[in-house]
Amino acid sequence: EIVAGGGSVRLAAAGAAIQRQPLPDATLDLPPLTGSDGLLENASPLLAAAVGSVTLDEFDTGKAELKPTHRKQLAGTLRNIQVLMRQYPLSTLTVTGYADTLDTDAKNLELGETRAAVVKQALIDQGIAAAIIATDSKGEGPPQAVKTGDATPNARNRRVVVRFRPK
Repeated sequence: EIVAGGGSVRLAAAGAAIQRQPLPDATLDLPPLTGSDGLLENASPLLAAAVGSVTLDEFDTGKAELKPTHRKQLAGTLRNIQVLMRQYPLSTLTVTGYADTLDTDAKNLELGETRAAVVKQALIDQGIAAAIIATDSKGEGPPQAVKTGDATPNARNRRVVVRFRPK
């Protein structure tokens, strides 16, 4: 077994698969791709879509308020979007709100809309033009981040997904 770089690798017989195991209590908290505008300025559409997008999950049940962690995630993604807009000036953003399975379909659809509107306003407040941001709600509908199969709530299903669409 070799231990290096935040994990261990178990070596097996020749031709066998290599399995990487994380070290106990090892967490990987990577910041958004920032600080190197040159990489982003030459980003392919696929890379631009990835680094200009973010999922904000674990909203409180029945609530649409942004938590400090959401604001931090948005700030990093916003920086990426601002750089990417120089290369892809016709780009758009889609902000989609989701809810867990507590409450009625109609209430969850409304809650998803409210969550999306809150995130859209946060983006506008940070300088993104309202005209390029579309909002949508899936309520508790598919795709669920975590399939529960019943009315069991899951914090990852209470989310907003921001998608950067480079053009």
